Amino acid sequence: MFAPPQQVLEADAFSTVAVVPGEVGSSIALNSIATWTTSPIALNGASGTVTSVDIAPGTAVEKGQRLYSVNLRPVVAGQGAIPAYGPIAHGVAGPQVTQLQQLMTDLGFWRGAVNARYTAPFATAVRNWQRASGFPVDGVVQAGDIVWVPQLPARMSLDGETIATGRLVAAGEGDIVALGAAPSFTIPMQQAQTRFAPTGTRVLVRAPDGAQWEAVAASQTPDPLNSETIHVELTAPDGGPVCADACDQVGAEGQSTLMSEIITVPVEAGLVVPTSAITTAADGAAFVTDAGGERLEVTVVQSARGMSLVEGVDEGLQVRIPVAQGG
Repeated sequence: MFAPPQQVLEADAFSTVAVVPGEVGSSIALNSIATWTTSPIALNGASGTVTSVDIAPGTAVEKGQRLYSVNLRPVVAGQGAIPAYGPIAHGVAGPQVTQLQQLMTDLGFWRGAVNARYTAPFATAVRNWQRASGFPVDGVVQAGDIVWVPQLPARMSLDGETIATGRLVAAGEGDIVALGAAPSFTIPMQQAQTRFAPTGTRVLVRAPDGAQWEAVAASQTPDPLNSETIHVELTAPDGGPVCADACDQVGAEGQSTLMSEIITVPVEAGLVVPTSAITTAADGAAFVTDAGGERLEVTVVQSARGMSLVEGVDEGLQVRIPVAQGG
């Protein structure tokens, strides 16, 4: 404070910079939220101690696939509309036999008629299936052996609080849950930020494996619990799921948070100069000034983050940039 003032040399009125190839674009980074919709489709029908859990949440389950085991006895998935309601054995008839016959047919163990009757030849097919699947080989299918669901294959999860290794379960306890075809993707935004994501805005979502999923902004929905937050729904450019055929990367438990890039100005390549090197005449024409002071008219293709893509000048041209701007 007591030192004498410095003698500042008078600065040049401008410096120069070369016109160079480059890219101009702009984006903002926000988190996107991926959420699976779930719905209970069946109940556990076995009683005892859960001795294994054989599918991860969100696994695409096929017919005959083992889901878990109770007292070391497997519980598998089957396609059918009728829940299991009793043992199926030789001499039984009815729609639950029809379902079992169809499952044995689909799995390659039965080539006879699907006629709702449990005959001796069909009992042989059931025993062969039991032997191959790890069941006691007695020809009797207990009510808890097969979880019948309306459609397979389907992404499924188990009630982790009830159907967990070491837990005691009773018949009728523990949901088997189906996931939707694909998770929904949304970006929570503050009200003021939504101007950056009008319908059709390109969004890049970083997948868990590091790849990028292409998406576009679709509808906007207010948060029912916070009026300042808007949820911008994302879809693939063709209207399908954002994760396409890689949705198994998205965790099926709770919500998954993924980094996303909202493209506010699409990236374009060409010749680039700092935006501060461009002046605009009263008629709207844009100019750059070369090192010798000559004004050269240019066409500004787009500008973002202090740089502009221009046409009308050659690569390597030195153009002036004012050292100081404003008063």
